[in-house]
Amino acid sequence: PSLVLYKDMSGFFEVTASRYPFFRIGEIYYSTIIFFQRYIVNVISRALERKKKFQVDSGFIFEKRVVGLVRAYGFEHRKTCKRLEHKEFDVVCVKDGCIYNFQCKNNYINVQKIDTNWIKTAARKHRTLARAYDKALEKEYNREDMLKQELGIDRIESFVITRFPVITPNQRVVSFNIMPVYLEKGLFESQ
Repeated sequence: PSLVLYKDMSGFFEVTASRYPFFRIGEIYYSTIIFFQRYIVNVISRALERKKKFQVDSGFIFEKRVVGLVRAYGFEHRKTCKRLEHKEFDVVCVKDGCIYNFQCKNNYINVQKIDTNWIKTAARKHRTLARAYDKALEKEYNREDMLKQELGIDRIESFVITRFPVITPNQRVVSFNIMPVYLEKGLFESQ
């Protein structure tokens, strides 16, 4: 009874963006294998999102991907800085006498949940993430002295690396998918 398997729909875009396995027009129900696949993926995603262990584990996997990428460009990862004075740091690296503090955000927008008014919903979620990333950067700025003291280096640059692409004027919020471009052009170092 808790499963909603169909929705009355009439427009093409409403039907193609739907996450239901059936749609009804008049008294006739329609479906395709794609609708069933999308429905199953959505149900599994919702179940996994509720499990804290899955969220934490996927966050660690994302951090490992960031570490692997920055190491390939000459950054030295400092595992000893993972936890200082009961504060956790995601990825701390050193390169050319500068500390690079990467706060990794594994947040994303499940586009399968955006069903109606998708433009407003996506824009609202996007703004929420952008504000959260700005707050995360502010938090990192307030903790920079801990890293400076631990590593004995005065220069530090903090960034937020986000799995979900976010358009923001803040150049310290970098999407993971364009991170290789930043690394190749030395944009982290030139901040």
